[in-house]
Amino acid sequence: MSNFLLAIQFIGSLLSAIKEMISTLDAAVPDGTPGQAKLDVFKAWVDAAIAAEQKYAPAANTIWTMLVPLVTAIVAARKAQAAKAG
Repeated sequence: MSNFLLAIQFIGSLLSAIKEMISTLDAAVPDGTPGQAKLDVFKAWVDAAIAAEQKYAPAANTIWTMLVPLVTAIVAARKAQAAKAG
């Protein structure tokens, strides 16, 4: 299977967990913390998930390349929702 398809499979299988991890990080990490610090914690979680499912290991770089814009979009949507509510 290609790295691209492995990455899609990985992200699709963990999408709910990815959204939950983002929520958890937003709640746990103080406001004003640089986004890169949160992204580093998130990357460690993703790396652990990949290590737990070795079939995704060949696609690790592709997974991360695809996750960064996805995480950015989810965070932006959450901020927009919060601003609208608030």
